[in-house]
Amino acid sequence: MKNSLIIIIFTILFIGCTINVAPTQEQAEEKVPAQIEMKQAEKKTHKPWPKGEKEYWYARYFFNMAVNPQIQMRLQPRDVYEIVKCAVSKYEKDHSWEWFVANLHDQKTITPEVSQYVFVTTQVCAKKQALKGVKPTPTLSLGEAI
Repeated sequence: MKNSLIIIIFTILFIGCTINVAPTQEQAEEKVPAQIEMKQAEKKTHKPWPKGEKEYWYARYFFNMAVNPQIQMRLQPRDVYEIVKCAVSKYEKDHSWEWFVANLHDQKTITPEVSQYVFVTTQVCAKKQALKGVKPTPTLSLGEAI
């Protein structure tokens, strides 16, 4: 029994140490100019998205983030929802509904530029949420998990 417990603990620790790390700050800064160019091209004012569609994307994006075990360990569901609301609102502000349908809505393949835009937008919203004084807290401590 002790041996299997030790094996499980070492397996968890090994898996935790092999998770891909976020890109370095230099790599993130190199990709930001592409996002700035995209924003400048789409700087026009857009009419609001259909309300039902916007709410649908809140729910869909929240589900996609909430089922991710790494996000579950770091954030509470309410924090994830606030990040999702921020991100979808930013998409609405930056792009028309037609652009969203053509580039993100039910697309099986997303271009690297659009993928980078989604990543950076979500990351900015997560940082804003952290600055609001809401610190990401793990849902389970290591002791409770074992």
